[in-house]
Amino acid sequence: LAPGSALSTAGVWTNDAPLASGAPTRVQLNGGSIDIAAARSVVAGQGSRIDVSAGAWQPAGRKLGLGAAGQLTLTAGSDLADATLLLGGDIAGFDFSAGGTLTLGVPQLSIGGTADTGFSLKPEFFSADGFGTIAVRSVGDVLVAGGTVLAPQLRNWVLGPGSTQSPSGAMRPGV
Repeated sequence: LAPGSALSTAGVWTNDAPLASGAPTRVQLNGGSIDIAAARSVVAGQGSRIDVSAGAWQPAGRKLGLGAAGQLTLTAGSDLADATLLLGGDIAGFDFSAGGTLTLGVPQLSIGGTADTGFSLKPEFFSADGFGTIAVRSVGDVLVAGGTVLAPQLRNWVLGPGSTQSPSGAMRPGV
């Protein structure tokens, strides 16, 4: 994925309430699925974004509808010498309750330390992007550095107090 580019199956905020401004948009509550697999490397450049987050819909005069986030799968090869998974941008799987599903497949993984080969994650990664289910698969070793504490915390979308006046569009903070 080139630097600064985006790949999204995310839901959108649709507001049909009479006080909202903006053109009507499609209703897309749920995030979709994205599955990227490569024989060697998967690279998401700096400033890129991969998004499977949920959307919401405020129909005029009816109850608010909340969507569910989708699934993101990133799988990079099986050869320790040649395979790379590089996440230089953002990934997102936010919704209103359980979060999306993230599956990473790498030849070797290090958590909380630096990897001589393979892919390395900081403990904060498991709480940063709205994913409620995270699966990490490795054909090699999964190494967790001594003293590393994994304490994931789910982050969700929360509609703001003025959301019924927010125009339709992409989900964003404050909607």
